[in-house]
Amino acid sequence: MSFAAGLARWRSPKFVLFTTIGCAVWCTALSLLGYSLGGTYDSVQKKFSYATYVVAVLVVVAVAC
Repeated sequence: MSFAAGLARWRSPKFVLFTTIGCAVWCTALSLLGYSLGGTYDSVQKKFSYATYVVAVLVVVAVAC
């Protein structure tokens, strides 16, 4: 975002303020999501194990090509 802020000619204090607010919101959201999913880790892992294998095969195929 610093490139876009530079193109818009934002001053440093404005950029720091908005970056701090954005980081606080983003980190709080990810922390709350991780905390809420922490208790269901085993069930989420079982449900996504098949999808993980599919993604792994697709990555290997993409790298091989």
